[in-house]
Amino acid sequence: MIMRKTKDKSMNVSEDEFVEICISVIKGLLNLKMEREGDINTPWSHMSKDERYRNFLREYEKLCKKYGVFIDACGCCNSPWMVLAKDELDIDLHIEHLIREYEK
Repeated sequence: MIMRKTKDKSMNVSEDEFVEICISVIKGLLNLKMEREGDINTPWSHMSKDERYRNFLREYEKLCKKYGVFIDACGCCNSPWMVLAKDELDIDLHIEHLIREYEK
């Protein structure tokens, strides 16, 4: 038996269970690495960078208009915060700003 410790508890597991846990963690890390490098199929693996950005903005704009909220960030440290839009023009200007920033 092997003592497995988590953040808030400890428990005994067999060696086989421990090996399975290690394998699943390693697989998860490999999948994450492969996804970042574009080596596995993701919902966006077939899209260009521009398509991904434009599709995201399209969905983000719908979400902003649905709830009247958008996400802004500090100019010096990029700390994000949510902004309650005064009207739809606020959101339109925000989206236009994001497009201009992307095209730089």
